[in-house]
Amino acid sequence: MTMTGFRQSWKYFHKIESVVAEIFRKDFKGNSLSKAQSFVKTVSNATYTVVGVHIRRTDIHIYRSNGSNYADVDYFNKAMTYFRIFYHKVRFIIMSDDLKWVKYNLKSSDIFYSPFKSAADDIALMSLCNHMIVTYGTFGWWGAWLANGTTVYLPEKYIEPVKVLPKMDSDYFIPGSMGIR
Repeated sequence: MTMTGFRQSWKYFHKIESVVAEIFRKDFKGNSLSKAQSFVKTVSNATYTVVGVHIRRTDIHIYRSNGSNYADVDYFNKAMTYFRIFYHKVRFIIMSDDLKWVKYNLKSSDIFYSPFKSAADDIALMSLCNHMIVTYGTFGWWGAWLANGTTVYLPEKYIEPVKVLPKMDSDYFIPGSMGIR
């Protein structure tokens, strides 16, 4: 059997989410989880709230009719401000396919950048975060789901609707998620 399409809905497995999360964690390739744990220890300790930030940029133009609706710097600044207000001691760890853009646009003493080059390492890193800020796509969605905290996302009304992306509705957004624009 082959399944196609977008399958990111928390409703598909909400009754067995602990089982699904455990399968993910056991399946992290090689020593991805231990590398992620070591990195988190270098940027944070138990007194800090760790917020992962997943920024997808390089291939999103394939799914958009123009580049005008990338998540912009203002979105990330507002999302980070939200967490800075509610968690006074916070560390942000950014994972992105465009670290050059990220490092140019998002700088602060509480921002750190994933040193990893593999998806397995980055998703292991996201799973260790307390909360997530995400842009678009399946990878960030699963990272946010694994983090199992508050997820801040870019609301659909600011994203140009296209046929190939999933309809972003209550099935897509994890309970407790909030849109910021």
